[in-house]
Amino acid sequence: MFKPFQAFLLSLVLFPASAYSVTAETLSSLVIKESNLLLGKTAVSSEPINLSGRAELNLPWDKPSFQFWRSYYQNRWNRLKLISQIDNFKLFYPTVREIFKREGLPEDLVFLAIVESNGNPAAVSKAGAAGLWQLMPLTAKLYGLKVNRYIDERFDIEKSTVAAARYLKYLYSLFGRWDLAIAAYNAGPGTIKNRLKKLGAEHFWDLTKLPDETL
Repeated sequence: MFKPFQAFLLSLVLFPASAYSVTAETLSSLVIKESNLLLGKTAVSSEPINLSGRAELNLPWDKPSFQFWRSYYQNRWNRLKLISQIDNFKLFYPTVREIFKREGLPEDLVFLAIVESNGNPAAVSKAGAAGLWQLMPLTAKLYGLKVNRYIDERFDIEKSTVAAARYLKYLYSLFGRWDLAIAAYNAGPGTIKNRLKKLGAEHFWDLTKLPDETL
């Protein structure tokens, strides 16, 4: 994972509604619209966007930690970089969206791929995670992917997306909340469970000292 976890949350709340349209072509218009925004042709709204059919993340708009990252991604250059990543991802968006829809996941979760790998299906992390969804070898194998010296299906867009979708569903069944499920996808369910128990917390934003990649 190359971006903080907050980047995913903010990618859901800072972009205009066209980002969640049912057509893949709107991603191109999104890039144009956001580029105009960065050039000062329109204003950045300070209010959350109310969209139906999205993952319930219970974003803590009043928490200083959330406000910090929200401000970070309202910076024109940080925002432009995020827009560029969305532009790179649009080639794979139709396939990913269709698989997530088929698996019964909220459509906006497709953008987790941008957070995990910058939308790059060839990405490999220092920790050994690989592919668009940055799956670790053991997790990939648990969800039916072949990972050996001859073949690594984590680099297969369709197969890895199915595996990621099913892993996300499992994590949601485990935690009952999308914010914690997404954090567990990155930091590992054991890490999140231990932090919740130790701190007596219920929400992601109540946790502290998670791995830097998660925060």
